[in-house]
Amino acid sequence: MANEEIIGSSSVGATERPFKFEGNHFKRWQQKMFFFLTLKKCAYVLKDPILVVPDVPTDASASGTKEQPVNTNGETVSAAEPDKGKATAEQLKEKALQVEKERQLWIDNDYVCKNYIINGLEDGLYDYYRTYETASDVWEALSKKYDTEEAGAKKYAVSRYLKYQMVDERSVEVQSHELQKIAHEIITEGMPLHEQFQISVIIDKLPPSWKDFKNQLRHKTKEFSIEGLITRLRIEEESRKQDMKEEEKILVVSNNNKKKFGAALKPTGKPLKIQNQSRNQNRIKNGNPVRGHNARQHQQPPPRNDAVDPFYCFNCWKTGHMSKKCRNPKRPKPANLAHINVNVADESYTCMITEINMVGGTDGW
Repeated sequence: MANEEIIGSSSVGATERPFKFEGNHFKRWQQKMFFFLTLKKCAYVLKDPILVVPDVPTDASASGTKEQPVNTNGETVSAAEPDKGKATAEQLKEKALQVEKERQLWIDNDYVCKNYIINGLEDGLYDYYRTYETASDVWEALSKKYDTEEAGAKKYAVSRYLKYQMVDERSVEVQSHELQKIAHEIITEGMPLHEQFQISVIIDKLPPSWKDFKNQLRHKTKEFSIEGLITRLRIEEESRKQDMKEEEKILVVSNNNKKKFGAALKPTGKPLKIQNQSRNQNRIKNGNPVRGHNARQHQQPPPRNDAVDPFYCFNCWKTGHMSKKCRNPKRPKPANLAHINVNVADESYTCMITEINMVGGTDGW
């Protein structure tokens, strides 16, 4: 019951205790610890010094006597003035007792506050700072050491703020919030940033695919807040996601249509498979003749006949052009070309399929 009266009536659970300080993030831990000590009604000992009890006059000098008192001028004082001095002495005693109670309360709260602080440190720091006398000594020692070590955090935060760049793989809204956190960290370090400056930085660090939207925001003549910019980014991002979903649906529909009606045959540039190639190679090694349509590939080609008659025009009987393109007058067939057959209908022709285009499905085949 005595401890509850000392630290106050507020109940603070274990979940509201700050994390164990291990040497990192001192400002965050300091703010959380100060809030915790405030709830415990003992944070005032970190700022207010211990009270000093005033001196109280002795009973002989404070109590009234039968002798007539003499003032500094040598004149006698009336009997009412000693009664007034007696009342003043009693008030001083009461005030001294009150100050003594407050002093003892300060000592008790200081003990509680000091142990709350050192219990919030990790074991190595606890062993070092437990030797300090008062809570304010521990608090000031921690501030001097770790505030100085975090002085370089300002430059580091500015460097992160300048080098931050958004990417297309992550949400633009989430990345803009991360950039705002870095800006807030710079502001808490004592370097203010204008709101329009932060807006310009966020716009400049948008991903490359947002180039058109970035230029659109830059050409806005009316100023808007950071909250308004975040709202615009959220709307634009949702619109882009919706467009991507519609494009995916169109792509799926086109793929289903191809599967339904069949795909067109396209040349791939790959040679046709020769099913019996390995079998034919084995027959050649064994000295057996090759059978089937692949036998012609392994036969010796016929000898070339270089003594071929030149190509003659059947109209003027000159070489170098065909009769259907001849512009010369018709001439009779010379005697030395009697062996050339003009009737080309008797010659054999070979048909080859060079391309196949499918215009429909194969259901009716």
